[in-house]
Amino acid sequence: MLHSIMGISTLPKIKAETSATQMEGTRIKPNFSNLAWFTLVCVLALTRATAQQPAPELNGEALNARLQTLLELLDSPDYRDRELASWRLQQHPTAAINLIARSAPNASVNSASQQIALLDLFLSHSDTVIKTAAYDTLKSFSLTKTTALASMAASSVKVIEDAFERQAFAILTHAGANIGYLDININGGNVSKRFARDDLLGIEIKADTYKGSPEALSWIRYLKSAKIVSLEGKYASPEMLTLVAQMAGVKKILLRGTYVRPGVYESKLKPEDLLILKQLPEIEHFEIKYMSIDDSFVPALCQLPITESLRLFGTAITERGKQELVDQLDGLEIYRGNGGFLGIGSNGLGAVLVTTVQDKSAAENAGIQLGDTITEIQGDPIKNFADLRKTIAKYSPNEMLLIKLKRPISQDPRAPAQGYFELQLFAVLNEQAN
Repeated sequence: MLHSIMGISTLPKIKAETSATQMEGTRIKPNFSNLAWFTLVCVLALTRATAQQPAPELNGEALNARLQTLLELLDSPDYRDRELASWRLQQHPTAAINLIARSAPNASVNSASQQIALLDLFLSHSDTVIKTAAYDTLKSFSLTKTTALASMAASSVKVIEDAFERQAFAILTHAGANIGYLDININGGNVSKRFARDDLLGIEIKADTYKGSPEALSWIRYLKSAKIVSLEGKYASPEMLTLVAQMAGVKKILLRGTYVRPGVYESKLKPEDLLILKQLPEIEHFEIKYMSIDDSFVPALCQLPITESLRLFGTAITERGKQELVDQLDGLEIYRGNGGFLGIGSNGLGAVLVTTVQDKSAAENAGIQLGDTITEIQGDPIKNFADLRKTIAKYSPNEMLLIKLKRPISQDPRAPAQGYFELQLFAVLNEQAN
């Protein structure tokens, strides 16, 4: 009994000791397979948490230093290094373009070709600012004296300019610009009678018809085939002249201000703004209409690369200012008028025989007809078209002039001549349209 009691009393103790021993054994002899799995799970969790934290943003000098290192890797013999460097540079287009502009002229041929290829990629960027910056950089490279770089850049520029011109045509036309063969007046004559058809291709932007955004106007610089640029109203501005100065093919420029009241026209231009156009290699014809510019603009006009004619129509430049232009721009045809416009055409030989009358012009409103011969204006005899132009140039829009003329008795050109009768008409001069 006692043993039984003792046995019963000792059994739990033995089990307890055994359990303790087993537990101790577990601590002493761990399961390494479970420990490895536990460690792996911890490492993966830590890696995931680290990956989810945003990488520190580089900017300023730190970013430039990083990109400069990547640019140097473009010259690596390892293809994978070059591809990875190019991909990382594409993530920072603006900073990369700025670095390439400084780096490429001094880079090796291999590195320069890689940088040119990178600029080609930026040309298809959705951001117009980035696209334009890449184009400008390539364009500047094509004009450098570094033969290899210039050749590579010129090849890229030639390919993209055609595509850019087509895109510019679509964007600007949709916005309301008039692009095509322009029928305009230069130096008092219809330009289509004086130039080949290719010389008439141009763009006309008027305040009342252009409905696009200011950003869309930046595409005008890509119209490499345009020979004529006509800007009216608020678009005859320094910003637009900056774009026009980048048009390689432009030869004829017409600027027209905004009418405020008789004799007063709004203008945003300052004399120094005209000097922007000095970047152009040549301006065959330059015309300013109805703008409040005065003799202070004369020195700037004298510095422009005008080769054939300068026309000032409805400006505040005086006869003294015109004479200074004549003295400085020797050999150019220079015309200055107060801006009054009659609106007739003549054959230019001898007496002023009216051969055309423009619609809604002062001449049409006054009743001048085809076949009339103008003999006198405000008491001044008119012997030829030069006399007519010189006389009309004295007067401004809205001024009324007494015009004397001879009209054939028979208006039928097939009828024999039966003499003339004299008429006196009053014409209120208006403004010349393009």
